[in-house]
Amino acid sequence: GNVMNGLLQKEVKRLSREENDPKIFNIDKFISSIDPAIWQWIVTTTQSVRESHSITLSSKTPLAVHTKKVRQLFILCLLFYSVNPLCCTPIHILLAEAVEVCNG
Repeated sequence: GNVMNGLLQKEVKRLSREENDPKIFNIDKFISSIDPAIWQWIVTTTQSVRESHSITLSSKTPLAVHTKKVRQLFILCLLFYSVNPLCCTPIHILLAEAVEVCNG
């Protein structure tokens, strides 16, 4: 609990100083900039039963993989926002992406 909270606070501090241009936002690049321990925690805690039994994302379609990443990153951004409401980037971009992915 305390270790993860500390990692989240450190990441929020870093992200609060950065701006993401929606025109050039790249979800994979953004994910790769996140502390690997935090991202792995999100991936692990959001695994489906099938994924937890060694069925990897590589067996899924590219759209399914992308959709899962969008949902995981959205959850993480909400955690960032909960830690510090000033850290809302890139929630607005992800909302638009989620609507597009879900055919909204």
